[in-house]
Amino acid sequence: SDTFETVIYNGMNHEQQWLQKIVDQIAERYLQLQGFSFAPSSDNILMWLGFEGNGEWVARQWNQAMKICSDHEGISVGRGIGQSWLQDRYKWPYLRDALVGHGVMVGRLETMVAWTKLMNVYEATISAIKRAILRADGGPGYVMTRIAYANEHSALLRFIFLGRQVVDANPQVKLAQVQVVKQAAAEAILNAGGALPYYQGIDRGHGIWLENEIGALGMKVIRNLKQTFDPGNILNTGMLLRL
Repeated sequence: SDTFETVIYNGMNHEQQWLQKIVDQIAERYLQLQGFSFAPSSDNILMWLGFEGNGEWVARQWNQAMKICSDHEGISVGRGIGQSWLQDRYKWPYLRDALVGHGVMVGRLETMVAWTKLMNVYEATISAIKRAILRADGGPGYVMTRIAYANEHSALLRFIFLGRQVVDANPQVKLAQVQVVKQAAAEAILNAGGALPYYQGIDRGHGIWLENEIGALGMKVIRNLKQTFDPGNILNTGMLLRL
């Protein structure tokens, strides 16, 4: 998690029982003494690590990971945060509905990007999202990012943005506000060298950028395949292809 998601997660993690809050306060004070801060102005980040396998192999991975983190001035915060994430990870997506219900604009966008281009995509996308939120009358906005998946060559960046929702009874107006921000983010990602398809592929919400990603020839191939195998246009009607 980048600095801004770390700040949010730290705040959310405090919504616990009184005993856990005391433990969190002690841990936070300890981190402050070590020079770490949860303030948005800091450049601290949070990284979850987990390994699965037989005991000997897992122990080796932990030892190697801890050495790498220590070499880069990282500090272990114990298992509590990881265990809390495991317990609550399926609750987080439902926060979107609660936030929308309280007048908060919420959106998400993901990109798979090569490590060599990752920082350019990260910085360009955050900048574009904040400008777009401001233009869409969403206030200064807030963007948090994490590396959700990674391999040897590339990583998946997940952007979640928050802003002030427009006051309008029409849901389409509120949806249009989110789409303005997503449009700006998608263009920034593509211009900086990222790819919109991620591990599930492009979904319905981002289908308007499919041709940007695969080109006119790619669209022609997909249309021909669908017309060949689904001439009645029964499957996924109107999802990605407007046939």
